[in-house]
Amino acid sequence: MRFVLLVALSVTPLLTAGTASAQTALWSDVSTASLGASDLPTLPTAFRTVALDQGAMASRLAGAPDRDLTRGTTLSIPLPEGGLVDVRVAEASIMAPALQARYPEIRTYLADGPGAVHGRLSQTPLGFRAMLFTPNGTVYVDPYLQGDTRHYVVYYSRDLVVDPALRGRTTDEVLGEHAAPSRRDGEQGRAHGETLRTYRLAVAATGEYTAFHGGTVAGGLAAVVTSFNRVTGIYERDLSVSFQLVANNDQLIYTNASTDPYSNTSSDLTANQTNINLVIGSANYDVGHLVGTGGGGVASLGVICTTSKARGLTGSGVPVGDAFDVDYVAHELGHQFGGNHTFNGDSGSCSGGNRNGSTAYEPGSGSTIQAYAGICGNDNLQSNSDAYFHGISLDEMTAHVTTGSGGTCGTTITTGNPIPVVSVPSGFTIPAETPFSLTGSATDDTPGSLTYTWEEFDLGPQADVNAGTVPLFRSFLPTASGTRVFPQMDRLLDGLPPVIGETLPTAAGTYTFRLTARDNNPGAGAIHDASLDVDVVATGSPFAVTFATTPGEIYASGSTTVTWNVAGTNAGAINTPTVDILLATDGETFDTVLAAATPNDGSQTVSFPAVETSDARIMVRAVGNIFFNVNPQPFTISDAEPPAIVVAPGSISRTLPVDGTSSETVTVSNTASSGALDLSWSVDVVTDAERLRPQAPAARDLPKGSAEADGTGATALLGAGGPDAFGYEWIDSDEAGGPAVDFQDISGTGTAVTFTPTGSFPAGDEGYADVALPFTFPFYGTDRTSIRVMSNGFLTFSAFASNSFTNGTFPNTATPNAVIAPFWEDLDQSAGGTVYTGTVYTGTLGDGRFVVQYDGVPRYNTTAPLTFQAILSPDGTIEVQYGTMSGTLNSATVGIENDGGTDGLQVVSNAAYVTSDKAILYTSPAAPFITAAPTSGTVAAGADGTFTVNLDATDLAEGIYTADLIVSSNDPTTPTVTVPVTLTVGEAGGVSILIDDPKGFRFLGTPAAGLTVDDLAAMNLVRGVPGYYPAANPPNLETSYDAATATWIPSTGT
Repeated sequence: MRFVLLVALSVTPLLTAGTASAQTALWSDVSTASLGASDLPTLPTAFRTVALDQGAMASRLAGAPDRDLTRGTTLSIPLPEGGLVDVRVAEASIMAPALQARYPEIRTYLADGPGAVHGRLSQTPLGFRAMLFTPNGTVYVDPYLQGDTRHYVVYYSRDLVVDPALRGRTTDEVLGEHAAPSRRDGEQGRAHGETLRTYRLAVAATGEYTAFHGGTVAGGLAAVVTSFNRVTGIYERDLSVSFQLVANNDQLIYTNASTDPYSNTSSDLTANQTNINLVIGSANYDVGHLVGTGGGGVASLGVICTTSKARGLTGSGVPVGDAFDVDYVAHELGHQFGGNHTFNGDSGSCSGGNRNGSTAYEPGSGSTIQAYAGICGNDNLQSNSDAYFHGISLDEMTAHVTTGSGGTCGTTITTGNPIPVVSVPSGFTIPAETPFSLTGSATDDTPGSLTYTWEEFDLGPQADVNAGTVPLFRSFLPTASGTRVFPQMDRLLDGLPPVIGETLPTAAGTYTFRLTARDNNPGAGAIHDASLDVDVVATGSPFAVTFATTPGEIYASGSTTVTWNVAGTNAGAINTPTVDILLATDGETFDTVLAAATPNDGSQTVSFPAVETSDARIMVRAVGNIFFNVNPQPFTISDAEPPAIVVAPGSISRTLPVDGTSSETVTVSNTASSGALDLSWSVDVVTDAERLRPQAPAARDLPKGSAEADGTGATALLGAGGPDAFGYEWIDSDEAGGPAVDFQDISGTGTAVTFTPTGSFPAGDEGYADVALPFTFPFYGTDRTSIRVMSNGFLTFSAFASNSFTNGTFPNTATPNAVIAPFWEDLDQSAGGTVYTGTVYTGTLGDGRFVVQYDGVPRYNTTAPLTFQAILSPDGTIEVQYGTMSGTLNSATVGIENDGGTDGLQVVSNAAYVTSDKAILYTSPAAPFITAAPTSGTVAAGADGTFTVNLDATDLAEGIYTADLIVSSNDPTTPTVTVPVTLTVGEAGGVSILIDDPKGFRFLGTPAAGLTVDDLAAMNLVRGVPGYYPAANPPNLETSYDAATATWIPSTGT
């Protein structure tokens, strides 16, 4: 239970900055920019600035009861990282009642928060100050500016880095007078805290010190109270020792440096003893101290209650704040209580004669109050001392106040606070250079308030912190956990060397460690400790995890072998036959057991849980021992090994005759290992118009003496307009890749059109004529077998029979629709010229191409002739050729349109564009020459799947067609695989001349167009196409055609 009136109480958890508590009105965040520069000697490296409502604070504190925390006032204290912590507050004056009555504006308080949070507060004319011990470190609240009682800086003591030049002390002098009783060899478990001892304290202040704090007695006394209130908080927690300033202590606060009895130097010890005895009286105080602005620190050792009890002083040029209160005042007072120095370093100030060999348990500068943190050069563990005493200091100081001279004065009261009882295991034997952890526990009536400190208790020669000799491990702030990892776990996990002051043992030997438990009872703490030995064996190499030494990926679906270097730990002196293999999925919490008590043989196959993480770590930990290690890098765990796709073949290239077909098998393999995820795949065929428009084939190799007409029937690749919604595009002869100007004059071979009039106009002016097509012509998705030729320069697949002398625009739902308009204008064939239709065969002897030619037809009421033609090909392409175009050419519409007038391409309308000797080509979306089936599938790990690719050259023009098979899958590494496909199409039996040479040609199919061919031979018209024929001419490439069987027969001749 809590001591006497400081009984147990319920506490609220840490609050966030957004708490609804009324206490938030006390504090508000402010920016440093609004405050200007601080006059603190050093600002912390990390801090928070806040504003305090002083009136509200004064009101809250006025209601605080005297030392009764059960009725304590609830107060919110800001935290450095943000938010607030609620504490119960009771007044706990460190001034004698008479002194307190004379200075009611100077007040000090106890604070008790959740768990181990507790501390001391002060409210004086110099402002509000707080010191809170928390699990995250010691929190300080100090004024941002000297004399500013509204604005404060909130920080952790670890973030205060003080320039050694500002310290005013580089060493201190310890004058041995009364050696403190030491712990007897083999003595275990020092228990302390059943009794609270309060000492009458007399603190003198030099005139220089008082001037620093405003120059008045009240100001000097307020500063003394502030510092010693914080010191009291530390001594109450660690030693169950409290202080009360004597009733006439204000007589020791000097305001005139010229007349005070001190030189403000380290030589003032005797003067202080003499002066305090004179002013206060030797019988009226138990311990005396002097504060000033010079002299550093000096004190006699173990002089409480003796005739030298005032031989202690602290001087600093900046006598304020954590660095002064803890590093100086608490330290020098500690000497007076019998505490020697605890550092073992040999650099900087540690290299002087102040090291005490029998208590040098801290490597380097040390970090606790009786060490030399921040003044030992390269041996510095940190900039400032942490506000607690090392275990050896506790030994010396508790002995001094119990069995030493310090136990002969002061007043005592039984606290009623049970002392915690610490338990630690027996000793262990571990390998050298290997991390280990120590775990102990304690029982207490308020276990939630316990904190623990593991410290090495070994003495060695004075040495540099990195010398590798004992002591190897520094002390760290008390924590709520009874476990300490050597070295710190975060450094291990980050792959960093241990912090300075932590060195794994490399040499064989026995190392001693002590666990100290504090119950953190506000106002009167209790402590207990216990020790154990760890024997270290030099095994030649550390026990180490050799699994996942670099970042990688593990799959939960399979089995994985974890490996480690046993380093002889399964036999001999260490003899640890089994280990646990643990997993952390968050990078630090090893709460998943992969294998329990598995043989310590260096290898174990395990299965990982189905969890997705990129921050996994492995720990191999000895069973029944304390050593362990972790793999050096984080790795990734995936639910299962992903599939791995391989598609074969990687490309397809085939040559077919027109109307030919071919099938190809594509294999989709899942090459992942057994247990991996199934491969889910799908295939898409890229069939957009631009990619599938045929290209001109390679140059043909014709035999000597042969002849070939111009043109191949191939269409162009590039476009100058479109596509429309259906996919039609257009390009003219002025564009690169556009059609050639190649007017196919049929005026001497075609059939003249006879128009049917649409009204009272002459038939040649407003008329139409229906003409059968020589082939099925695809247009906007519909196969057409006839076309209506209109007298006004356009063609339609509709039954439009109205006057059309006014040209429209495309697309347009107004009739006419389903239109091909080479030159829609008000033409008058009755005034001159002729319209012809016919079929031309250019470069092939297939179905040919259908031509509608307006030959010398003038515009209405003009005589200027216009000659142009529309050429329709079986594959759906439309070509417009302009011959002689004279007169006005900027009032026509050129384009195409679908049946509903909702889609189409307009090349021009009522604008200058058309000229003589120009060509326009309209291309439709290519027929899907390639399909795949099935289009999706699933393949197990290690298995194959297939799909079939069908190539179909039906109705395709001669040329080269390309496409891509896009195979998509759930393979995260290769989500898509592209298989390029090339199809080369040659016209079936198509040649431009009759062949009378018995050798040198090969037809690419059965002869067409009614030809009778007997025993004709031909060579490849598309020489050099991969997969068809080689570029060279092997003798037996020659074949002959047998008309009787309609087959080609390889020739036996040459």
